[in-house]
Amino acid sequence: MAQYALRVPESLFAYAREVSQEEQVSMNQFFVTAIAEKVSALKTETYFKARQARARALAEATGKDPLAAFDAWMAATPSAVPSKEAQRLHALAAHHTTAIAPHPHFAELHGSAVKHLQAACEGRACAG
Repeated sequence: MAQYALRVPESLFAYAREVSQEEQVSMNQFFVTAIAEKVSALKTETYFKARQARARALAEATGKDPLAAFDAWMAATPSAVPSKEAQRLHALAAHHTTAIAPHPHFAELHGSAVKHLQAACEGRACAG
């Protein structure tokens, strides 16, 4: 395992210590987890940018709108009552929409998905 001496501002270190104590984890585990989460977020962003580039290339090659294809796929989904877990995730996604929209095109896709989820939830006891 590698070692790295990390210089952290006192205020940030105090906050990290407080949170690690609340979570009942060591400072080392807290920092390793924080680094892993950041790396994961960056890798996820890279992944979605690559997917976006492939979708744009496919749209240019075929002349088809990738969002229309997504809408058609969603329309083909059976209209069953969403599970409790799906309802919970929908409520969570609706609550954090602005926090998870890192790219303008993501907002378009997310808006389309939320529209379909809301339509699926109409008249049912869906959360959110």
